Amino acid sequence: MSLLNKLKQTPPHFLNDVTLLMITSFLKKGRPREALKVYNWMTRSGSVCVVGPGVYGVLVTWFCRNGFSVEALMVVRDMVGNGLLVGDKMRVDVFRCLLREARVVEAKKLDEGLRCLSGGDRVQLLELLDGFVADWTE
Repeated sequence: MSLLNKLKQTPPHFLNDVTLLMITSFLKKGRPREALKVYNWMTRSGSVCVVGPGVYGVLVTWFCRNGFSVEALMVVRDMVGNGLLVGDKMRVDVFRCLLREARVVEAKKLDEGLRCLSGGDRVQLLELLDGFVADWTE
């Protein structure tokens, strides 16, 4: 994190590239907590970083494929909250992730919500994701 704090003065487009590389590197080395710390650093208030689809994609795909379901749902929630659409590949990854956890009802509801995501449905989808995360973390 101290490296990132020193890089705060770097132009945002370089900083976004560096953080994506760090996240990818941490995940390849099997260190998801550190990758999540970098992501949280990027999304903190006052950050100049713009979390792009690449960061969301790398995190969600890795979390889903490695059994970090809650973390995947949190990142999807942030993505939807920031107005980005979830692509078909990511939607299928999240669906399969929930099925592996025997969360069939949740998987169906979320898959349906992600398929028909539009402006009005976004609030309902965010509430649905918040409910899933809250149920899981209790």
